[in-house]
Amino acid sequence: MSGRITMTMGWSVAAAAVCVCSLGCAQVIGLDKDYHKDTDAAAPGAGCLLTAPDITCSPMSGTTEMSAVPGRYCIDNQEVSWQQYLEWVATNPDTKDLPQACKEWKTDFKPGGDPPMGLDAGGGNYPVVFVDWCDAYMYCLKHNKRLCGKILGTAVPKGQVSTCGVDQWYTACSAGGKTAWSYGSEFKSKTCNAVNTGNPHVTEVSLPEACVSDVPAYQNLVNMSGNVEEWEDACETESQGAKDICYTRGGSFNDQSEEHSRCDAAHTMERGARHDFVGFRCCGQ
Repeated sequence: MSGRITMTMGWSVAAAAVCVCSLGCAQVIGLDKDYHKDTDAAAPGAGCLLTAPDITCSPMSGTTEMSAVPGRYCIDNQEVSWQQYLEWVATNPDTKDLPQACKEWKTDFKPGGDPPMGLDAGGGNYPVVFVDWCDAYMYCLKHNKRLCGKILGTAVPKGQVSTCGVDQWYTACSAGGKTAWSYGSEFKSKTCNAVNTGNPHVTEVSLPEACVSDVPAYQNLVNMSGNVEEWEDACETESQGAKDICYTRGGSFNDQSEEHSRCDAAHTMERGARHDFVGFRCCGQ
């Protein structure tokens, strides 16, 4: 295990690549996590002007239900589960539609670890982890969705991962820029499965039920703060393949600080990294 102190955009944190073996550790690769916060992002509270969600979300059968949110896009209500992901892997999906950054090194989409318990024992209802950025990107693509990125676009532009009205994931987590955490503007211990919960494990994708917003249109979005970090279509580099630096969002059960589960916290990780605290959800436009 390694660690370092990073000074990035006004934050100083000790970051370490860790594997909490509550799920049965498998291969863990990737850079230490750095915690970023956009200096040009507006402070939560005022919100941003967004087009009314006058669209209908119709996800494919067997995938996560979605909410239509202001900005005229859809987002998964929950993190993608082990059951959903493994059902897709069982179809032997091909790699021909991989983005260029994944083509030279990505050969399949099998997770780098196993569910916390057998699928028949309820393990299938937990968020899939041990998946890299390319796994998440392709799962969403093959289910007529997309890995959350830029509203009305593709990848989030550099420096705008916490900009309301630009970044799909951040805009939904913050209820249109109104809240610092997915459930409100003040940190509440044990509301979500994050720091200070006393729970060193992931929870099912639908739990805890209190980990939702009270702002209309966002009230069905569970675990955008805590449980597992979530990949998004936002990277700092695009030419290093598995070594590209990309972002995960939302914090996890593995957090060491309440700041890590804020909506505007963006954590850097190698594109090819697989950890037991990183999963994803999908968006749609």
